[in-house]
Amino acid sequence: MRNTVPLLVSAIKITLTTISQGGQGLAEAKENRNYVIRKMSYDIREIMRVLQLTTYDEDDWAMDDLTVLKKDQDNITNKMARATEWLTDPNAAPGGIGESALRQILADAKKVADRVNEPYAGRIKQAVEDLPELTDKLADLRANGQGNTPEALQLSRAINAKLNALQKLVDDAIQDAVKNGTGKPANTLTGKMDQAQAWLANPSVNDKGVGRKAIEGLVAEGRRVAQNLSGPGKRELEELRNNVDTLYKQLDALIGKGQGNSPEAQAIRQQLAKKLDSNPLDSNPWLSRVTLML
Repeated sequence: MRNTVPLLVSAIKITLTTISQGGQGLAEAKENRNYVIRKMSYDIREIMRVLQLTTYDEDDWAMDDLTVLKKDQDNITNKMARATEWLTDPNAAPGGIGESALRQILADAKKVADRVNEPYAGRIKQAVEDLPELTDKLADLRANGQGNTPEALQLSRAINAKLNALQKLVDDAIQDAVKNGTGKPANTLTGKMDQAQAWLANPSVNDKGVGRKAIEGLVAEGRRVAQNLSGPGKRELEELRNNVDTLYKQLDALIGKGQGNSPEAQAIRQQLAKKLDSNPLDSNPWLSRVTLML
């Protein structure tokens, strides 16, 4: 890009000079100018592509799947108008805000595919697969002044239809994730707590092992924090962690024997829920001991 800008300025000057001097050699001057424009357009698209591959939201790692999914869904929705406007305007220049919005939608859709359940994940990846190449082709046609040709107009309509279908697929996938979960343990303590309590309250629901993994994660986090403490705080946290760990192992053993819905298992679930939770008006004992000690 640093080298292309001076070339573009020079090409424009040559074209203007040629016109002012009678137009001899104008065709060659215009061809040179168009070549530089195509080169710059390609460089801009490459920069956009690399940025989309290497840029990430540092907050995403600390968010639960559903929070990130809804964030990505909002990003896609907010960018659709600009992307559609670019696609439906045959005179829209390549490399602008509209094309950038379209490519960002594809990047967000890929992020959604990484977090949702099958078969939606595979369908989204398949829907995204050929759109970058088609967008490149349309951008090239417009850069060459061929945005109003039948080929370009047909291509823009096809991309627009695929983009709308992709948005609906993303919405359906996220709706499924909200209804059925994502089958992945939460990243935050609060998220793990919610998943654990949901599993303890509804043992008959198949949560794909999320509740059990959440409890294991809470126990592991309690162990990690306790190792860095001393005195009464260490003993208190270790006692709570050991109680939760013991109850969980007892429950896991009953489930392994096919007795997960037995009266004994139900009693253990209730004890576990009480250990992990408290009166809604009070702070959660597990979170207060672990979170405040981080």
